[in-house]
Amino acid sequence: MANYIHSLPPSLVLAAKVAVAFPLAFHTFNGCRHLLWDTTHALTNQAVIQTGYAVLALTALGTAGLVML
Repeated sequence: MANYIHSLPPSLVLAAKVAVAFPLAFHTFNGCRHLLWDTTHALTNQAVIQTGYAVLALTALGTAGLVML
């Protein structure tokens, strides 16, 4: 299996890693955001927007970190 993966083009391996890492990171961080809302915190319009941007930033960082593994 490892030999097969190493025989694939690097761009295909990178695309596969991103395809797995991005949804995993996004759903993890957005799930934390929803748990925060369940505690009735960050429910103002401004806080919802800010936490949305935070989720996007953390998703980008998390995806990059997972892809580098």
